[in-house]
Amino acid sequence: MVRSFGDGRTITIPWYPGRLFHRQGYPNTSEFASDILEGIAFLQPIRRNLSPIVEVTWHRKRDGSTDLVHLVNGAGHFGVSFFEPAPMVGTEIALAFIQPPASVRGLVCGAALEHRFERGVLTLRVSSLELFEAIEVS
Repeated sequence: MVRSFGDGRTITIPWYPGRLFHRQGYPNTSEFASDILEGIAFLQPIRRNLSPIVEVTWHRKRDGSTDLVHLVNGAGHFGVSFFEPAPMVGTEIALAFIQPPASVRGLVCGAALEHRFERGVLTLRVSSLELFEAIEVS
C-alpha cells in the first residue's frame, strides 16, 4: 500500500521481507525490496562493482555539508562465525551527487581516495577493502 504523507509517501508491505531474506537468503527477496525502493520510493540505487557480501550504507548530515559512506566486507562471515575477510581489490561505488566534492578521504586508511565526478555521478574508488572503510565526502 502506498500513501502520500506530507512531502513524501509511505509504503506498507503487509509481511516482513527482511525476515524472509534472513531465513532463506534468496536474492529474489532483496530484488523485490530494490524494486520497491527504486520504482515506488524513487530512490536512486548505489551503483557498484562490489560483491553482494559487501554492505554499503550512505548517510548525509542534515546541513548537507558532509556525506559518510560505509563499506563493510562480509567475506569473513560464515554462519555464526567471523574470520579475517578476504580483501576486495579495486572496489568502486557510484553515487548520485549534485556537485563535485571538495575532498574525499578514507577514515580507516587515513588517506585521500581516488574519485571522479561526471554528470551528477560521484564514483569513489577504494584500492583494497579489508574489513571496512568509512569514506568522508565533503
